[in-house]
Amino acid sequence: MTDNLGWQVFEDEDVPESSRDPGRQQPAAPIAATRERCLQLGYGGFVVKRGGNISFRPQAREEILQLKVGNIWGRGIMLHVAPAPLGEPPSEESIVVEHGGIARRARTSTLARKSGYFASLCRHDWADGAGGVHRFGEFPGGIEGFGLAMAWLAVEEGESIGAPWPVRSCNEACAAIEAAAYVDSAGLLRAAACSWRLAVSPNRDQLLQVAEAVMTASLQFCAEEQEAIIDELCAMLQELPRHQLCLGPEFLIAPSAGLAMLELRNKAKETLVGHIRNVGSLVGSFFRAAGGEAGDTATSSRSGTTELGTDAAWTPHDFALQLFAAHEPFFLSRLPACRKLLRHVDAQLPITPPLCFRLAAAAAAS
Repeated sequence: MTDNLGWQVFEDEDVPESSRDPGRQQPAAPIAATRERCLQLGYGGFVVKRGGNISFRPQAREEILQLKVGNIWGRGIMLHVAPAPLGEPPSEESIVVEHGGIARRARTSTLARKSGYFASLCRHDWADGAGGVHRFGEFPGGIEGFGLAMAWLAVEEGESIGAPWPVRSCNEACAAIEAAAYVDSAGLLRAAACSWRLAVSPNRDQLLQVAEAVMTASLQFCAEEQEAIIDELCAMLQELPRHQLCLGPEFLIAPSAGLAMLELRNKAKETLVGHIRNVGSLVGSFFRAAGGEAGDTATSSRSGTTELGTDAAWTPHDFALQLFAAHEPFFLSRLPACRKLLRHVDAQLPITPPLCFRLAAAAAAS
C-alpha cells in the first residue's frame, strides 16, 4: 500500500534477519515523527513492531523492496518504506554547487534554511555564485564530505536523501561532521553522527574517534546548537561502560562537551572487567607509592598532587582541574556549569597554586 506521501507500508513483512544491518531498536513514537527522522538519517525505512517499538532499516529503499519477505514469526509488524528520491528542482529556483568534479543542484531557499554558509551566500549574492553556480576550491572533509553534505542539504522536507546516505563508516562520519562545521549546519552534523551510530555496531575506538570530531566541530556553533550537538554526543557514548570512557586531552577541546563527558562518565555503568581493572590500579598505585614513586604523574591524584599537562588518562578530579584551567573564563561566566564542574573536584586532595586559589574564588562566586 502506498499513501499520498509516497510511503509504502507492508504488513507482516521485513528484511530477512541475515540481511539486516543493526538498526537498533528505538522506543515507540508517532509514525509521522519516525518517518521524519528516518528521512533525516538517510535510511530506506523502518519496522513498527507489536507494542510500538521501532527498528530502523538503514539500507537503501530499493534494497529493502528487493529483500523484503513475509515474516511468519513477526505477525503484527508493519514495514514502512521511504518514498523514492525526486528529481532536481527547476533551474530558476536553484543553484548548482560544485567541488572536485561533483555537482549538485538544489533550491537556494532549502540551502539557506539548512546552512548558515549558504544563507550568507544568498544574502550577499557573492560573485562566485553569479550565474547560478557556486564552486568550492577546497572543502573540509574532501569529496566524500562534500557529497554527503550536499545530498543532505539539497533534499526537500518529506523527500528521501538517497545515495550516498546513510553514513556507514567511521571515515564517512568524520568527513560529514567536518563538512557540517564548515557549512554551518548543526542539523547535518547531528544527522551524520546519528545515521552512523544506528546503522553500524561501532567499537570503542571508532566511537571515540567520531566523538572527538563532534566535539571539535561543536565549537563552530552557538550555545543553543551546541546543546543539541552535545545531546547527540552523549547518546553516542552512553553505551560504553565507565572503564572505557577514559578522560584525556582530546576531551578538553570544548568546555560544554568536556563537562558533558564528566557527567556521562559519572552516570555510566561499571562492568566486572572495569571493577577488576580499578582494583588492580589501586593495588598497583599502592605498591608504587611504597616503592617511592608517589610523585609520579600517573598516580598524582592518589598521592595528593595534581600536575597539569600530562597525557595520561585522568581521574574525574584531574580532568575537572584540566578543564577549568583550559576554559576558566567560560566557567566563570556560567555559574551553573561551574557548579557542575566543581562537584567533580575532590576537596580532600591538595591542588597546587595558583590553580587552587582560582578554584576557591570560582567556588565562592558560584
